[in-house]
Amino acid sequence: MTEGQEPHPALWRTLSSRPLADCRVFRVDIEKAENPQTGQSGDFSIIRAPDWVVALASPEPGKFLMVEQYRFGSHSLSLEFPAGCLEKGEEIVAGAVRELAEETGYAPTIPGRVIGSFLPNPALQDNACHVVLFEKVERTDAAHPDELEELTLSIRGLREIRALALSGGIVHGMAHAALFFLDAGESSFKRD
Repeated sequence: MTEGQEPHPALWRTLSSRPLADCRVFRVDIEKAENPQTGQSGDFSIIRAPDWVVALASPEPGKFLMVEQYRFGSHSLSLEFPAGCLEKGEEIVAGAVRELAEETGYAPTIPGRVIGSFLPNPALQDNACHVVLFEKVERTDAAHPDELEELTLSIRGLREIRALALSGGIVHGMAHAALFFLDAGESSFKRD
């Protein structure tokens, strides 16, 4: 520790974990955890969810596929990049290809790559979100969204997407994070 620098907070120990609710796409557990330095302990709610993937898919230079859909949490329409949950054991890029096809009917013509990963809400959730860039995609089929998904597909220029994100036209945090990674370059975040 350098002079004037505060010590790092403790890494708490999990003493026990018990399920509270199984909600189909996630579950909630209660963990009892203890601070090894102070002995303080408490119960904490943890949302266990699969990792998520966002597909930044470009059918032509400077343009990206976006979908608009109703979101039940906000009770509003949301303009966002194609995205979804990774299936158990699914590789990140393969999951992005699957979600892209399901939501848009498009497929990559050259392999995609992960350009960033982040923890959406580490205070409550245990999952990560991965952003995959597909620099060239083309329509190969009709979209096949999940049974209760209703999507409208659009192709938008990057300048318009940025303006929408800044003006409140795009409010989904995963879309904002995807734009950040696209603009900032590849991330060094690695999930354990």
